[in-house]
Amino acid sequence: MALHNDADGVPDVTQSPIKLGAEYVYEFAASQPGTYWFHPHVGTQLDRGLYAPLIVEDPQEPLSYDAEWIVVLDDWLDGVTGTPDRVLAELSKGMGGPMLMGAESKLLGGDAGDVRYPYFLVNSRLSRDPETCRAKPGDRVRIRFINAGGDTAFRVALGDHRMTATHTDGYEASS
Repeated sequence: MALHNDADGVPDVTQSPIKLGAEYVYEFAASQPGTYWFHPHVGTQLDRGLYAPLIVEDPQEPLSYDAEWIVVLDDWLDGVTGTPDRVLAELSKGMGGPMLMGAESKLLGGDAGDVRYPYFLVNSRLSRDPETCRAKPGDRVRIRFINAGGDTAFRVALGDHRMTATHTDGYEASS
């Protein structure tokens, strides 16, 4: 679901900035069911975890499943090895500081990111303290993946399980 460009919230690009303490109400019709997320376009707010899933339900859901899980993936460094502001400053200056790496990936077609993240989160949790989702053998589970990472393309798999992508970015996946 794409909002009209004049409602995308990018200050000085698609709309005037919202003044401190002021209120701005976004009204739109969510006509395309699917898995989305909302996030800021201001400074390093995204890198500080200011985002959330936005699920638009289909009243005539054609798929059947026994469970539904929302999985939000994120790359994280705030307060661990520095701050998002420091990394942005290094990137803006073109510095090759200790948190920058310029990784390459054939799978991703070249550039695999510019920042060396100390943590990758799943639903805001570290791998040493994971959230556990359970299903019974034979259950069909809808998993809604959202990549909220600022610089990381994630590859996901479930060991010894078959996954079928039914939709991407709110649209039916092509076969």
